[in-house]
Amino acid sequence: MKKFLLFLLPILFLGSCNKKTITVDYNYNFTTIRFRVNPMTAGVQAIDQRTLVTNFDSFCVAKNIDPNNVNSIHLSSAYATLADSTQNFDEFESARLFVSSPNQPEIEIANKNHTANGSNVLNDFILTNENIINYVKSNEITVRMEGTLRNDITVVKNVLLKVEFRINADLIQVK
Repeated sequence: MKKFLLFLLPILFLGSCNKKTITVDYNYNFTTIRFRVNPMTAGVQAIDQRTLVTNFDSFCVAKNIDPNNVNSIHLSSAYATLADSTQNFDEFESARLFVSSPNQPEIEIANKNHTANGSNVLNDFILTNENIINYVKSNEITVRMEGTLRNDITVVKNVLLKVEFRINADLIQVK
């Protein structure tokens, strides 16, 4: 009986351990999105939109991640600059960024209020912390920019939007 208990004790001990999942965050530097801002009048305006391929599966292969183990994808940073450094965002009171994809509704992912005069950089977007996993996994997303203009825009401006995502994925389970 004593030998049986000594044999059973390690099995009970191992069986009682909780499995733990090792989870890792990856930064995914997506791309620079070029929006064309045509001349337009003051007020709330749709600026431009671009449909892009996310290459999500390729990213997962390169990082050795099973796409089925990805838990969430969030926008981790966004900032915009003007391609022409002599221009500025003086006409903009605010800017908003939206994302949509096939079979997913459009949602707001970031906004910027009260842009400073004289600046050609918008670098403190407020992120909405939406989980956009289903958008990125669809392999095609549309990013749309909308702005509230305090003044008319009289010349074409090219906005360069840089975005980065944070991908949270389970790697392995250990006992």
